[in-house]
Amino acid sequence: MGTNVGARRFSREERQNYRRKVQVCLDVLEQMLEEQRFTTEGHRIGMEIELNLVDADHQPAMDNRDVLAAIANDEFQTELARFNIEFNVPPGDLGATTCSPWRRRCGRR
Repeated sequence: MGTNVGARRFSREERQNYRRKVQVCLDVLEQMLEEQRFTTEGHRIGMEIELNLVDADHQPAMDNRDVLAAIANDEFQTELARFNIEFNVPPGDLGATTCSPWRRRCGRR
């Protein structure tokens, strides 16, 4: 969000925790590959639209919970930081002539 992050040292415990989290993600990916949960037929597309929340001074607004409560739509979810939300569009067939199903889901016609 435009702010430089200064150098930081991580403890051994923090590095180990990070490696554990990465390993969990890799284990899930491996399982999905083994279960052939990825399609190889047709042309499909999905979208994840990430939104950064800012205040009147264009600084990060750390209130994604309040924004999500006001939206009250399960398709919008929290992201990694409190100044983000995301909108996930489920994968669907990508036709040669139109993307209108995704446009409709995003509130456009």
